[in-house]
Amino acid sequence: MVKEKLVLKRRIWRIKGGSYITSLPKEWVEKNKLNEIYMVEDLDGNLKIINPLTEKERHVIIEVENFKDPSTIEYSVLTSYMQGADKISVVSKEAIDLNIKKRLRELKNELIGADISQDKSDSIVYQILIDISSYTINDSILSFNAFISDIHNDTMTAIKEFNKRLANEILDRVKDGIRKYRFMIRQIAIASQNITIARKIGINNYRHVIIYGVVASHLNRILHHTVAVNTHLLKIEEKDDVANEYVIKMAEHAARMRNDSITALIKRDIALATNVIKLMNIQKNLEEELLNYLFTGKVSQRNAVSYSMIGREFRRVSGYAVGISDAVGNLVLVP
Repeated sequence: MVKEKLVLKRRIWRIKGGSYITSLPKEWVEKNKLNEIYMVEDLDGNLKIINPLTEKERHVIIEVENFKDPSTIEYSVLTSYMQGADKISVVSKEAIDLNIKKRLRELKNELIGADISQDKSDSIVYQILIDISSYTINDSILSFNAFISDIHNDTMTAIKEFNKRLANEILDRVKDGIRKYRFMIRQIAIASQNITIARKIGINNYRHVIIYGVVASHLNRILHHTVAVNTHLLKIEEKDDVANEYVIKMAEHAARMRNDSITALIKRDIALATNVIKLMNIQKNLEEELLNYLFTGKVSQRNAVSYSMIGREFRRVSGYAVGISDAVGNLVLVP
């Protein structure tokens, strides 16, 4: 039997100051023991009243026996977190292998807001305690970009000083950035399923959820390419001052493009976003100048390859900054 919807007609009163009020059914308020409600305007312009207590816990159960490769279990936990699970249970019909269990315990530190609520021989349960609506989507973008900026600046220092110890430290630090990326994807995934949450984190147009997903992906790739510079730096046997000067110019240009694209995104500044796109040609020219120098033979073949790879990483950073700038147009111009 299909439950019929209850349709009630309520009167609206205008009060002093120009605001409007209406009343709620006494029985409904007392039955649900409500002190507050959510009021959401949907895409059709209808205003809906939502009971905040009706949201159900999203519980994902991962059965060990369904996976032959232990790394797939780890991947499933990470994916469940990013897709918005509130509780993740990894269960087995028998005791979980000690090495697998050790890695599963370590995963807690890779997920912002996660805690282990139960740890038994045949299971481990994660509870996600953080409220994603405590941070707006712009808060998460700025935090992620600030982390990338620190990585970028330290990478430039490592190149200038030919500091391989710093390069190794940067490679070890990247996991903290991945945590920020996963949290941001979690925000977007939950917002895509809940218009109330979307509004609370600053996504007022429901159609924009996918655009923020693209931005998160671009920032993640920017982090990857920035960090990868240090891998190539470690392979260079001898510093070349001229090649160094070229890649530092590319690094500075990439940083400017990335930061300007984020500023354009936050402020929804089409003019600034368009300027970032135009700056890509300068980066391509800088890379060409670097390659022309490396082909002169003044740098050993092995070192030339590493310097060219560094240039390519910074050019890719600029490319993803262009992608973020394109997203600005979609946010502002798409209805």
